[in-house]
Amino acid sequence: MNRAVFLFLIVLLFFDCFGRRIREPDNIYSIKARLLNINDWIDKSDIEVLRLKKPIKTQKRYYLVNNPSVYDILNENFESMKDIIYDVKGYRDQIIELINILDSSDSDSLHSLIDDEITYDIKINLIFSEYIKSKKEYIKSKNGLKRSLIRDLKKIVFVEDKTNQWKNEFFELSLNRSELDQSITKFETELNMMIFNNDYNNRKKIKKLSKRIKRYTNRLNKIEAYVNKLDSIALREVGGWVYIIGVRGKKPKYEITYKKYKKEYKKIIRDISFELKGI
Repeated sequence: MNRAVFLFLIVLLFFDCFGRRIREPDNIYSIKARLLNINDWIDKSDIEVLRLKKPIKTQKRYYLVNNPSVYDILNENFESMKDIIYDVKGYRDQIIELINILDSSDSDSLHSLIDDEITYDIKINLIFSEYIKSKKEYIKSKNGLKRSLIRDLKKIVFVEDKTNQWKNEFFELSLNRSELDQSITKFETELNMMIFNNDYNNRKKIKKLSKRIKRYTNRLNKIEAYVNKLDSIALREVGGWVYIIGVRGKKPKYEITYKKYKKEYKKIIRDISFELKGI
Protein backbone atom coordinates (compact mmCIF):
# COMPACT_ATOMS: atom_id res chain seq x y z
CA MET A 1 0.00 0.00 0.00
CA ASN A 2 1.56 3.38 -1.01
CA ARG A 3 1.94 6.17 1.53
CA ALA A 4 -0.79 8.42 0.08
CA VAL A 5 -3.42 5.67 0.26
CA PHE A 6 -2.35 4.78 3.79
CA LEU A 7 -2.71 8.37 5.01
CA PHE A 8 -6.08 8.64 3.29
CA LEU A 9 -7.35 5.57 5.16
CA ILE A 10 -6.11 7.00 8.46
CA VAL A 11 -8.10 10.17 7.86
CA LEU A 12 -11.19 8.09 7.08
CA LEU A 13 -11.02 6.56 10.52
CA PHE A 14 -12.14 9.89 11.92
CA PHE A 15 -14.15 11.68 9.25
CA ASP A 16 -15.88 10.86 6.00
CA CYS A 17 -16.57 13.17 3.09
CA PHE A 18 -20.04 14.07 4.48
CA GLY A 19 -18.72 15.11 7.86
CA ARG A 20 -20.43 12.37 9.87
CA ARG A 21 -18.57 10.72 12.73
CA ILE A 22 -16.95 7.38 11.95
CA ARG A 23 -17.59 4.45 14.31
CA GLU A 24 -14.80 3.52 16.68
CA PRO A 25 -12.50 1.28 14.63
CA ASP A 26 -11.35 -0.81 17.58
CA ASN A 27 -14.84 -2.24 18.04
CA ILE A 28 -15.94 -2.92 14.48
CA TYR A 29 -12.50 -4.09 13.36
CA SER A 30 -12.10 -6.40 16.34
CA ILE A 31 -15.47 -7.94 15.44
CA LYS A 32 -14.29 -8.51 11.88
CA ALA A 33 -11.08 -10.07 13.20
CA ARG A 34 -13.08 -12.42 15.43
CA LEU A 35 -15.21 -13.25 12.42
CA LEU A 36 -12.06 -14.36 10.60
CA ASN A 37 -11.32 -16.67 13.54
CA ILE A 38 -14.77 -18.23 13.15
CA ASN A 39 -14.15 -18.79 9.44
CA ASP A 40 -10.79 -20.41 10.22
CA TRP A 41 -12.45 -22.71 12.76
CA ILE A 42 -15.17 -23.68 10.25
CA ASP A 43 -12.59 -24.46 7.56
CA LYS A 44 -10.50 -26.57 9.94
CA SER A 45 -13.51 -28.43 11.34
CA ASP A 46 -14.99 -29.09 7.89
CA ILE A 47 -11.71 -30.68 6.85
CA GLU A 48 -11.53 -32.69 10.07
CA VAL A 49 -15.05 -34.12 9.63
CA LEU A 50 -14.30 -34.91 5.98
CA ARG A 51 -11.19 -36.82 7.02
CA LEU A 52 -13.19 -38.65 9.70
CA LYS A 53 -15.94 -39.73 7.34
CA LYS A 54 -14.29 -42.83 5.87
CA PRO A 55 -12.82 -44.39 9.06
CA ILE A 56 -16.00 -43.65 11.05
CA LYS A 57 -18.17 -45.16 8.32
CA THR A 58 -16.09 -48.36 8.47
CA GLN A 59 -16.35 -48.54 12.26
CA LYS A 60 -20.09 -47.83 12.27
CA ARG A 61 -20.69 -50.62 9.78
CA TYR A 62 -18.75 -53.03 12.00
CA TYR A 63 -20.37 -52.00 15.30
CA LEU A 64 -23.89 -51.90 13.91
CA VAL A 65 -23.65 -55.69 13.69
CA ASN A 66 -21.19 -56.52 16.48
CA ASN A 67 -21.86 -53.94 19.19
CA PRO A 68 -24.87 -51.64 18.65
CA SER A 69 -24.17 -49.64 21.83
CA VAL A 70 -20.78 -48.53 20.47
CA TYR A 71 -22.44 -47.80 17.13
CA ASP A 72 -24.95 -45.50 18.85
CA ILE A 73 -22.23 -43.55 20.65
CA LEU A 74 -20.11 -43.24 17.50
CA ASN A 75 -23.05 -42.12 15.42
CA GLU A 76 -24.34 -39.66 18.02
CA ASN A 77 -20.99 -37.92 18.46
CA PHE A 78 -20.11 -37.82 14.78
CA GLU A 79 -23.51 -36.37 13.86
CA SER A 80 -23.16 -33.90 16.72
CA MET A 81 -19.85 -32.64 15.29
CA LYS A 82 -21.51 -32.03 11.91
CA ASP A 83 -24.52 -30.33 13.51
CA ILE A 84 -22.27 -28.02 15.52
CA ILE A 85 -20.40 -26.93 12.39
CA TYR A 86 -23.76 -26.20 10.77
CA ASP A 87 -24.80 -24.11 13.78
CA VAL A 88 -21.53 -22.15 13.77
CA LYS A 89 -21.99 -21.35 10.08
CA GLY A 90 -25.36 -19.91 11.07
CA TYR A 91 -23.74 -17.75 13.76
CA ARG A 92 -21.19 -16.53 11.22
CA ASP A 93 -23.94 -15.59 8.77
CA GLN A 94 -25.83 -13.68 11.48
CA ILE A 95 -22.73 -11.65 12.34
CA ILE A 96 -22.02 -10.94 8.67
CA GLU A 97 -25.59 -9.71 8.21
CA LEU A 98 -25.30 -7.34 11.18
CA ILE A 99 -21.92 -6.03 10.02
CA ASN A 100 -23.31 -5.40 6.54
CA ILE A 101 -26.19 -3.39 8.04
CA LEU A 102 -23.72 -1.28 10.02
CA ASP A 103 -21.39 -0.78 7.06
CA SER A 104 -24.23 0.38 4.81
CA SER A 105 -25.86 2.68 7.37
CA ASP A 106 -25.11 6.40 7.70
CA SER A 107 -26.55 6.64 11.20
CA ASP A 108 -26.33 3.26 12.96
CA SER A 109 -23.37 2.32 15.16
CA LEU A 110 -22.53 -0.64 17.37
CA HIS A 111 -24.41 1.11 20.19
CA SER A 112 -27.59 1.61 18.16
CA LEU A 113 -30.68 -0.40 19.05
CA ILE A 114 -31.96 -3.26 16.92
CA ASP A 115 -35.76 -3.10 16.82
CA ASP A 116 -35.69 -0.99 20.01
CA GLU A 117 -34.70 -4.05 22.04
CA ILE A 118 -30.94 -4.67 22.06
CA THR A 119 -27.84 -2.90 20.73
CA TYR A 120 -25.76 -4.28 17.88
CA ASP A 121 -22.68 -4.83 20.03
CA ILE A 122 -24.62 -6.80 22.67
CA LYS A 123 -26.34 -8.88 19.98
CA ILE A 124 -23.03 -9.65 18.28
CA ASN A 125 -21.35 -10.54 21.57
CA LEU A 126 -24.21 -12.91 22.40
CA ILE A 127 -23.68 -14.65 19.07
CA PHE A 128 -19.95 -14.90 19.75
CA SER A 129 -20.76 -16.46 23.13
CA GLU A 130 -22.84 -19.12 21.38
CA TYR A 131 -19.88 -19.79 19.10
CA ILE A 132 -17.57 -20.31 22.09
CA LYS A 133 -20.08 -22.75 23.61
CA SER A 134 -20.32 -24.61 20.30
CA LYS A 135 -16.54 -24.97 20.12
CA LYS A 136 -16.56 -26.60 23.54
CA GLU A 137 -19.39 -28.91 22.50
CA TYR A 138 -17.47 -29.87 19.36
CA ILE A 139 -14.43 -30.87 21.41
CA LYS A 140 -16.73 -32.79 23.76
CA SER A 141 -18.21 -34.73 20.82
CA LYS A 142 -14.76 -35.37 19.36
CA ASN A 143 -13.61 -36.79 22.69
CA GLY A 144 -16.83 -38.83 22.76
CA LEU A 145 -15.70 -40.55 19.56
CA LYS A 146 -12.43 -41.45 21.22
CA ARG A 147 -14.12 -42.79 24.37
CA SER A 148 -16.53 -44.94 22.40
CA LEU A 149 -13.67 -46.81 20.71
CA ILE A 150 -11.67 -47.12 23.92
CA ARG A 151 -14.50 -49.35 25.16
CA ASP A 152 -13.41 -51.84 22.51
CA LEU A 153 -9.68 -51.26 23.14
CA LYS A 154 -9.24 -49.11 20.06
CA LYS A 155 -8.11 -45.54 19.75
CA ILE A 156 -8.74 -42.95 17.08
CA VAL A 157 -5.71 -40.85 16.17
CA PHE A 158 -5.90 -37.39 14.64
CA VAL A 159 -2.51 -36.98 13.02
CA GLU A 160 -2.46 -33.17 13.06
CA ASP A 161 -3.50 -33.04 16.72
CA LYS A 162 -0.67 -35.36 17.62
CA THR A 163 2.02 -33.72 15.47
CA ASN A 164 1.01 -30.21 16.56
CA GLN A 165 1.37 -31.28 20.17
CA TRP A 166 4.82 -32.69 19.45
CA LYS A 167 5.89 -29.55 17.58
CA ASN A 168 4.88 -27.48 20.61
CA GLU A 169 6.94 -29.79 22.81
CA PHE A 170 9.93 -29.36 20.52
CA PHE A 171 9.51 -25.60 20.52
CA GLU A 172 9.99 -25.70 24.30
CA LEU A 173 13.07 -27.90 23.86
CA SER A 174 14.49 -25.58 21.21
CA LEU A 175 14.40 -22.75 23.77
CA ASN A 176 16.88 -24.75 25.83
CA ARG A 177 19.10 -24.95 22.75
CA SER A 178 18.83 -21.18 22.27
CA GLU A 179 20.09 -20.66 25.82
CA LEU A 180 23.35 -22.32 24.77
CA ASP A 181 24.03 -19.70 22.08
CA GLN A 182 26.01 -17.47 24.44
CA SER A 183 28.27 -20.36 25.46
CA ILE A 184 28.73 -21.43 21.85
CA THR A 185 29.63 -17.85 20.89
CA LYS A 186 32.19 -17.81 23.68
CA PHE A 187 33.58 -21.10 22.42
CA GLU A 188 33.88 -19.75 18.86
CA THR A 189 35.78 -16.76 20.21
CA GLU A 190 38.19 -19.11 21.97
CA LEU A 191 38.56 -21.03 18.73
CA ASN A 192 39.49 -17.88 16.80
CA MET A 193 42.01 -16.83 19.46
CA MET A 194 43.61 -20.26 19.28
CA ILE A 195 45.63 -19.08 16.28
CA PHE A 196 47.70 -16.92 18.60
CA ASN A 197 48.04 -19.63 21.25
CA ASN A 198 51.35 -21.50 21.45
CA ASP A 199 49.91 -24.17 23.77
CA TYR A 200 49.78 -27.18 21.45
CA ASN A 201 47.82 -29.39 23.86
CA ASN A 202 45.18 -26.76 24.46
CA ARG A 203 44.92 -26.11 20.71
CA LYS A 204 44.44 -29.81 20.07
CA LYS A 205 41.80 -30.07 22.79
CA ILE A 206 39.83 -27.13 21.38
CA LYS A 207 39.93 -28.59 17.86
CA LYS A 208 38.51 -31.90 19.05
CA LEU A 209 35.79 -30.12 20.98
CA SER A 210 35.00 -28.03 17.91
CA LYS A 211 34.42 -31.16 15.87
CA ARG A 212 32.16 -32.62 18.56
CA ILE A 213 30.10 -29.42 18.81
CA LYS A 214 29.70 -29.38 15.04
CA ARG A 215 28.49 -33.00 15.06
CA TYR A 216 26.08 -32.18 17.87
CA THR A 217 24.62 -29.14 16.12
CA ASN A 218 24.29 -30.98 12.81
CA ARG A 219 22.41 -33.75 14.57
CA LEU A 220 20.11 -31.29 16.33
CA ASN A 221 19.38 -29.66 12.98
CA LYS A 222 18.47 -33.02 11.44
CA ILE A 223 16.15 -33.90 14.31
CA GLU A 224 14.44 -30.49 14.09
CA ALA A 225 14.00 -30.97 10.32
CA TYR A 226 12.36 -34.35 10.99
CA VAL A 227 9.94 -32.81 13.49
CA ASN A 228 9.05 -30.03 11.03
CA LYS A 229 8.13 -32.68 8.44
CA LEU A 230 6.19 -34.90 10.84
CA ASP A 231 2.83 -34.19 9.19
CA SER A 232 3.88 -35.47 5.78
CA ILE A 233 5.93 -38.33 7.27
CA ALA A 234 2.98 -39.57 9.34
CA LEU A 235 0.53 -39.14 6.46
CA ARG A 236 2.75 -41.13 4.11
CA GLU A 237 3.18 -43.89 6.68
CA VAL A 238 -0.40 -44.37 7.95
CA GLY A 239 -2.18 -43.37 4.75
CA GLY A 240 -4.59 -40.81 6.20
CA TRP A 241 -5.00 -37.85 8.53
CA VAL A 242 -7.20 -39.94 10.82
CA TYR A 243 -6.65 -43.60 11.61
CA ILE A 244 -7.83 -46.18 14.13
CA ILE A 245 -5.51 -48.59 15.88
CA GLY A 246 -5.73 -51.15 18.67
CA VAL A 247 -4.73 -49.86 22.11
CA ARG A 248 -2.24 -52.72 22.40
CA GLY A 249 -1.32 -52.59 18.73
CA LYS A 250 2.15 -51.79 17.41
CA LYS A 251 2.83 -48.08 17.35
CA PRO A 252 3.49 -46.50 13.94
CA LYS A 253 7.12 -45.94 13.02
CA TYR A 254 6.79 -42.14 13.02
CA GLU A 255 5.66 -42.20 16.66
CA ILE A 256 8.50 -44.48 17.76
CA THR A 257 11.02 -42.34 15.87
CA TYR A 258 9.71 -39.12 17.37
CA LYS A 259 10.04 -40.41 20.95
CA LYS A 260 13.53 -41.70 20.19
CA TYR A 261 14.58 -38.37 18.65
CA LYS A 262 13.08 -36.37 21.50
CA LYS A 263 15.14 -38.34 24.00
CA GLU A 264 18.27 -37.97 21.86
CA TYR A 265 17.69 -34.22 21.40
CA LYS A 266 17.47 -33.66 25.16
CA LYS A 267 20.64 -35.70 25.72
CA ILE A 268 22.58 -33.72 23.10
CA ILE A 269 21.53 -30.45 24.73
CA ARG A 270 22.82 -31.75 28.06
CA ASP A 271 26.05 -32.96 26.45
CA ILE A 272 26.73 -29.64 24.75
CA SER A 273 26.08 -27.78 27.99
CA PHE A 274 28.48 -30.09 29.84
CA GLU A 275 31.18 -29.76 27.16
CA LEU A 276 31.03 -25.97 27.16
CA LYS A 277 31.08 -25.55 30.93
CA GLY A 278 34.84 -26.06 31.00
CA ILE A 279 35.53 -23.17 28.64
